[in-house]
Amino acid sequence: MSGSGIDITRRGALFGEPWDRQASLDLGQAIVAVIVTRAFEGGSGVDDVRYRSHSTRPIYIGVREFPRPRAARRRRGQAAPDTSSAPRMSRTGRSVFFPGGYRQYKATTLRNTDVNLTRTGRLARSVRVKVATAEGLTVGVSGSPAVYGTGLIADGRKWWGLSPRDRTMLAPVVERVIREAAARTRSRPPGAP
Repeated sequence: MSGSGIDITRRGALFGEPWDRQASLDLGQAIVAVIVTRAFEGGSGVDDVRYRSHSTRPIYIGVREFPRPRAARRRRGQAAPDTSSAPRMSRTGRSVFFPGGYRQYKATTLRNTDVNLTRTGRLARSVRVKVATAEGLTVGVSGSPAVYGTGLIADGRKWWGLSPRDRTMLAPVVERVIREAAARTRSRPPGAP
C-alpha cells in the first residue's frame, strides 16, 4: 500500500513479454470488480469473514448528517409498536436518539441491517484503476471517499485488498488476460509498439 493508504500498486514486468497496457487495464478492472463485490455487496473483509454486526449501543445521530427516520405504518388489527425503544428527537431538535444504536438506525431509516459498508455508494463507485501501463498497475480509491475508506480500515473493517477467495477467483481471469495479450502481440507487425 502507498500514498493515502488505499492504493495497490505493482511495478515492473507483471507477467513477462506478451503483457501490454490493455492487459493491465483488463486485470485492474477485474480486481476492482472482485473487491467491490466482496466488500460492498457481500459484506466480507480481506480475511473472507463477514463484518461484525452494527453496534446496539445507544447513539444520537444528527438530523443534518443522516436522513430522518421513516415512520412505520400500522396495518389494521396490528398492535401498536413499543415506543420505549423507538427513535426520538433530542431536546434541541438537532439529533435523533436511537436507543438500539446504529443497528436500529439502519433498520428504521434504511430498512436494512446488513453490514456491507454501503451508505451512499460513493466509496464503492470510487474504487477504480488509477494507472495501467505495460510496466505497472495501480488500483485505488479516488476523490473524497478515500478519506472514508481509510477510516473504515482504521476502524477495523479490513476491506481493502485481495482475500484468498478473491485470488482464487482472479486466477482464471489472469490466464484469459495473458492469452488475449499474447494474441495481440502475435497479431502486431514486427517492430510495432
